[in-house]
Amino acid sequence: MLQGFLDLLLTVLKRKHFNDDLLLACRQMFDYDCNLHKCNFQIPDETLQSLFTKGSGQSWRNDLKEGDMVDALVHHYDRVRTSRGAGWSQAKIERADGDTLYLIFPTETKDADRPLDRWSVEIAPFESKTAETWEWKKTIKVDDELDARDDTFKWLKATIISIKEEVEDDGRTYPMACVGMRVYVPNGQRSDDRGNFDGWGDRFDE
Repeated sequence: MLQGFLDLLLTVLKRKHFNDDLLLACRQMFDYDCNLHKCNFQIPDETLQSLFTKGSGQSWRNDLKEGDMVDALVHHYDRVRTSRGAGWSQAKIERADGDTLYLIFPTETKDADRPLDRWSVEIAPFESKTAETWEWKKTIKVDDELDARDDTFKWLKATIISIKEEVEDDGRTYPMACVGMRVYVPNGQRSDDRGNFDGWGDRFDE
């Protein structure tokens, strides 16, 4: 696989068909902690092959239609729109045009909405990827401590400061948590009106 990639890379470079996305992909080839390796290259070949074909085990995709729910990947970008990976979320098929499915994500901001091919590996049966995570999210409450990624996509110890309903201009509503990148401890090095804490102040809440 690596030899094939290098041959392709040399061909692309010779033809000067390269851009920032290609360079990012090249870097991720050798970054074993990136999602490319975690999600693709560590899947058995036979499983990976079934995801990329219209073969055995994929017939459920033929029946997808307007109104159906699916699990689908939401891509996350940093402040300069550099891709920082993706995570599974729940989506509704707003309409279907042949093999193109127009997805809306009821619990995400509307910029996550996008069309996907019904045979895309970024679609999975409903709740096959999200059921466990969604059950956990339903239990989250104010003052819970958890791990959270900041806007530079670093994992930090964090605390739920507040939870409120957000309303998009298209009418969709979803719970939005304010996450403080800190944990409150009796001997914390800093303090605010909630107590002593270790971590970042409320200026960096997300």
